[in-house]
Amino acid sequence: MFLRILALAKPYRGQLAAISTLILLISVFNQVEPQITKR
Repeated sequence: MFLRILALAKPYRGQLAAISTLILLISVFNQVEPQITKR
């Protein structure tokens, strides 16, 4: 399944890298943000 998605995404590798980086940043922010707002 994942390999099929990668094969489809090959022409859009630059966009995919940007999107995955954005998703990673959002997920990290969602973990860190509650700790910041608690203080």
